[in-house]
Amino acid sequence: MVDLAAIAQSLSGIDADVVRDLDAREASELLAAASAVRSALAALEDRAMVALDVRLREEEAERGVPESRRGRTCAHHISMALRISPAQSSRRLAAARRLVRDMPRMHAALATGRLPEASALAIGTVSGPLGPALRREADAVLDQHLGHLEDASAAQWTQEVDLLAHRLAPDGFASRHAQAKRERSVSIGRAPHGMAHLHATLPGLDAAAIRKRLSLEAERLRAEGDRRGHGQIMADLLADTLLGRDEALEPVRLDVGVIITDRVLLGSDEGGATIEGYGTVPAEAIREAVGERVPREGAGALPEGVRATGAGEPRLRSPENAARDSLATLRRLYTHPSSGELVAVESRARAFPRALARMIRMGQVGCAGPYCGAPIRHLDHIRAVADGGATAVSNGQGLCARCNLVKEQVAAVTPAVEDGARVVTWRSVLGRRARRTGTPVEGRHGDSVSEPP
Repeated sequence: MVDLAAIAQSLSGIDADVVRDLDAREASELLAAASAVRSALAALEDRAMVALDVRLREEEAERGVPESRRGRTCAHHISMALRISPAQSSRRLAAARRLVRDMPRMHAALATGRLPEASALAIGTVSGPLGPALRREADAVLDQHLGHLEDASAAQWTQEVDLLAHRLAPDGFASRHAQAKRERSVSIGRAPHGMAHLHATLPGLDAAAIRKRLSLEAERLRAEGDRRGHGQIMADLLADTLLGRDEALEPVRLDVGVIITDRVLLGSDEGGATIEGYGTVPAEAIREAVGERVPREGAGALPEGVRATGAGEPRLRSPENAARDSLATLRRLYTHPSSGELVAVESRARAFPRALARMIRMGQVGCAGPYCGAPIRHLDHIRAVADGGATAVSNGQGLCARCNLVKEQVAAVTPAVEDGARVVTWRSVLGRRARRTGTPVEGRHGDSVSEPP
């Protein structure tokens, strides 16, 4: 029997004065060590949950419970042991099964503290649609790139595993999207102090457009002197629009960036697409959004409904959306031949020009701060202009407001290039170190996986 009671008692018995007397660096080191312990405990919990599931199923089999009904009580036993909701325990158990049985390298990274619990949970959750064999293959690929990704946010891990799943099983990506789309919903939950949580499960492109619309309007109102916080304004605008109150948003046509190859867009190649500020979606989701049925033959010609503009950029007009005059502008983007990251022309401007800023936003899933992943609010020069930093994609990163405002007080941030990929190192004034890498459009695993048969 594994007895953790003595460890818990030992930790609870640490004199408060000992911790109170630590200097800032020592307190930071204690937090880092506690994080490693927490990861090790999470890995141990995973093994315990899987063992509990196995034992309960064995007992139910001995009692003659039909196989289809075995294991139903496990989540509730976990819920009572961990003091979390049955829904949470079900998700934890499902992720634990995948990590323990099929992804031992990622589980070992969790146990040794290289992966925080949130990232491991994201990996175990997103890898669900893959079968055991593909999960084992994904585990090997992710392990190769762990050095680049261990300081990434849970959102970036979700993106990486999602892209890897698409590459390993491209046919399943579209079917999973179709199933998920049928399960779109809205739910409302209670929050403290008379508030509530509104949760909507929507297609990624719609969700990205909604967030951008609310964020732009919040920025406009703040610039005009509105003293509410950015998030407060977004919440008020959403409620006002849905309820038809005076401050409701007027309908507008938004420009939401989508990265997709021409061959995939025209249907002659398999692949996915990346939505600005959201991440990866199946190509079928984008084809549906523009309302075109893209034929698989004739990839060199523009499909019906596409017309060329005077500027030489083709535009797609959806027959279904013609009344709304919804247009999609196609622009050529280029990726680095080895790193797979987006590249663009440098600028002499102090602030990032609109096109360059758009390029940086489209190349990131979320905030580039260590472990963050929040929506991007600010465009930041990694190396300050005053220190000779260029206004270029190679020196630009998207940050949330919090990370950008405290960056210079918290850490020294330096960019470098390793094997063609950009690596940004954050060194805190208290001695902690984290590395954030660029996000290749097709995932960091791009050259690590053999083409599926």
